[in-house]
Amino acid sequence: MDASYQSRGITRRHKMGQGASQVIGVACEDETDQHNVISYHMVNKLCWVGAWLRGEGYDVSCPNGHVGCTANKNPAEPLSERETGYKIGEKLAKHDLLVKYVTTDGDATSCAGLETALRNTLSPLW
Repeated sequence: MDASYQSRGITRRHKMGQGASQVIGVACEDETDQHNVISYHMVNKLCWVGAWLRGEGYDVSCPNGHVGCTANKNPAEPLSERETGYKIGEKLAKHDLLVKYVTTDGDATSCAGLETALRNTLSPLW
């Protein structure tokens, strides 16, 4: 399980805040030789329709503040691997999939998010 940002570095040199505006978290199974993707979650702060409407003078606030909004996160909110892992865990729990082991790149926050989601939705005793 890992997350990928749409920029090389998550930080900026000259401005405060994150340098990325999109992230996708992917969970793959390791039981078969195909290593199929079993779940993913994408977070997007960008909405070109909203930007165009604001440029035309309309009072539009994203995310999902208008028809055709592509953003699902407010641009001021930080991107979180823990939240991405939580959303993946919710999707897996809907199909009653129990994940026993997670391999990550050392960033344990996505794994913690997945674990929290599975505990909340499947069984508190898990």
